[in-house]
Amino acid sequence: MTWRDMIVWCNAASEKGGLTPIYYSDAAFTTPIKISPAGNLAPDGASKTAGGIDNPYVRWSANGYRLATAAEWEYAARYIDGTTFMPGNAPSGWQDTNADTIVDAAERALVGWVTTATQPVGLKPANALGIHDMSGNVFELVWDWNNGAYTTASPYTDADSLGSPTSGTDIKDVRGGGYTGEFGTAARGTTGPHQPSAYRGFRVVRRP
Repeated sequence: MTWRDMIVWCNAASEKGGLTPIYYSDAAFTTPIKISPAGNLAPDGASKTAGGIDNPYVRWSANGYRLATAAEWEYAARYIDGTTFMPGNAPSGWQDTNADTIVDAAERALVGWVTTATQPVGLKPANALGIHDMSGNVFELVWDWNNGAYTTASPYTDADSLGSPTSGTDIKDVRGGGYTGEFGTAARGTTGPHQPSAYRGFRVVRRP
């Protein structure tokens, strides 16, 4: 799937579940985005035109499904008790089994897959919030355009936590690491919104 496919999926799942969609082509929130075009929309592979597939209008107050922001994703991945958070180089749900404060390969393997293919969700222990596979298995795309100013300080939000296109590049953030072993909860990858991959996925969130 591409990032575009993911926001279309979120809208479709919202409508199927009787919820209000999140992503729209108009500022009045009357036309949910339902089509994911293939290929580049601009020479750089993305278009920041307001209401376009790569920069839709977002109804943040709606109760439908959406992609997590980078700040939301990292907060959930690094969460321990709301005051204490995982080190950025640790996988989500990391336990320091030998009390040496070092994230070693054996500890990473306890909560994340190191293999050659994706695996069924939920077979490794969950993190402190009960969420599985936030590190390893597949990389996860988030809402945000990539922004080099992202903070590493608790609670891991930045001045632009909703990912405004005016402050990011033309590529989207990818979080979590995949089965190849990039597990750090602070690690960030990038991809164009039009680029599909078999080892990238997504995690949806919604308001209560």
